[in-house]
Amino acid sequence: MERADFVMSDPMCLVEAALSCPLCLHAVDWRTAGFGAHPTVQCTCRACGHARPVRLSGPQLLRLTAGQEDDGGRLLTPGLAAAWPPPY
Repeated sequence: MERADFVMSDPMCLVEAALSCPLCLHAVDWRTAGFGAHPTVQCTCRACGHARPVRLSGPQLLRLTAGQEDDGGRLLTPGLAAAWPPPY
């Protein structure tokens, strides 16, 4: 099974590129297809209709489901100090 290749701190454009269709490189629509020890998304290409499952890590699933860029793309992840300022 294909494994996704992006990290939590990647901007959404790189996340979308990592999940793009391997046949025509267009964007995909995805839906969760597995949880727990084997998080998986079912990706379906918007252009050619090619469908495939893609295995994710837990942080990658979190990035997809909670990391929407409505707030400018800021995520609470290590390495992004500006996204999570200390409380002092």
